[in-house]
Amino acid sequence: MKFQFILISLFAICIISCKETVNDISHKEQNFDYMMVPQGFPPVASPVDNPTTNDKAELGKRLFYDQILSKNRTLSCESCHRRSTAFCSTGDQISIGFNSELTERNVLSLINVSYTTNYTWDGHGSKLEDMIYNDFTFPLFFDNDTNVITDRLNADSLYVSQFKKAFGDKPKPYLAANAMASFLRTIISGNSPFDKYRNGDKSALNAQEIRGMNLFFSDKVNCAKCHTGLHFTDYKYHNTATSTHYFDKGRWFVTNDDKDRGKFRTSTLRNVALTYPYFHDGVYRTLEQVVDNYNKGGNLFINRDTLMRPLNLTFYEKADLVAFLKSLTDSVFMKDARFDKPIYK
Repeated sequence: MKFQFILISLFAICIISCKETVNDISHKEQNFDYMMVPQGFPPVASPVDNPTTNDKAELGKRLFYDQILSKNRTLSCESCHRRSTAFCSTGDQISIGFNSELTERNVLSLINVSYTTNYTWDGHGSKLEDMIYNDFTFPLFFDNDTNVITDRLNADSLYVSQFKKAFGDKPKPYLAANAMASFLRTIISGNSPFDKYRNGDKSALNAQEIRGMNLFFSDKVNCAKCHTGLHFTDYKYHNTATSTHYFDKGRWFVTNDDKDRGKFRTSTLRNVALTYPYFHDGVYRTLEQVVDNYNKGGNLFINRDTLMRPLNLTFYEKADLVAFLKSLTDSVFMKDARFDKPIYK
């Protein structure tokens, strides 16, 4: 069985090159007034077959929040990727899908998805538009029929007008997926206190946060070996030994390589204080629990990453690390009305 999921940095010496931003896909950069790229971030690239425009993003935002796409009109994308939790989980250990069916994994954040092409815990998807389109009919998500979606969208005069403006065409499911992908590419976060400190405001972090930052990037804990770059992720797959069970084989479902058993994609740490529960199985609800897992070197598990080892951190060092992680919360992004649910009168 193959899991299906949409989804879903400091000084120059700490910021690893963002070569992962487009992952060798054909692209062209867009000047786009809906998109605001934080200081120090590279321009966002969009696929040549779906260049980002303001009209597409506005349409995609409405579709993202609309329950019209689900079979019984009870779910939207935001049902799992909550605006209030930085487009991540709802607080449930694993997400709840169509007809209240449990999915197999926790929800990944949609923040900064424009800078990568592997979007899921096991990396089975590589094109954002395709991932979204497949969710329309996938039983655990919208469980709908594309013909039904076509009829519903064409029966809505505002949607007809928006599709015409964005694509010059009538509403179609694949165009809906393109519009939603365009919206997701605008969800960019990079204005946290840490970013302000990195960009020269030395008052942005307090003494404890600075101690935690120095520890985070040190060889003692090696957090930045995986949580690297502007996005605090290498977009690679690791087994961080959070569990003792073996039923979810992670990356193995894609590669069928036993070396990938139990490996999952490194998640971003941006806004991590808001995106609990943590890890693919949502096993931990607090950052303190996450730090404790790394401090003890994880659980005994086949393929446990070689970076996982006891750290022997003191109580105060662990508290410093948690303080630094909380400094990655971007209040500017969280208050940005551009991402709020649209209201149509």
